[in-house]
Amino acid sequence: MKAAKDFSEASKGTVYTYVIGYALSLALTGTAFWVAHKHVASHHSFPTDTYLFWALSALALTQLFVQLIFFLHLDRESKPRWNSVVLAFAAVVVVILVGGSIWIMTNLNYHHGGYGHSGHQLSSPSQTNTNIIKDEGVQP
Repeated sequence: MKAAKDFSEASKGTVYTYVIGYALSLALTGTAFWVAHKHVASHHSFPTDTYLFWALSALALTQLFVQLIFFLHLDRESKPRWNSVVLAFAAVVVVILVGGSIWIMTNLNYHHGGYGHSGHQLSSPSQTNTNIIKDEGVQP
């Protein structure tokens, strides 16, 4: 009869590593919030849109690695193949979330942005509908 699986090889975190991971996660989230708040409070002048994009992207990637190392213990796995599987899964999830979010925001901006493609401001929903119908060539 086969013995129960021995989990002594499984990497376990200590209270210290969980506290460090939690503190880093809070610091990264707080920093992202602070940068975005500064951007909105300065009426989108400081930090610039480009800087904000790169800063939030860098903070998000750092947050991903903090989560993978401190909570999923990716650095101490006894089987390196699982590291690759977890990292590939995380990359797929990030691509789906970011790509889907950009797709949704682009669609919302197109349909509810308040401006037509010609640059004129649309003041009512009926003007928006008329502009979409004209742009897409749809006949009512």
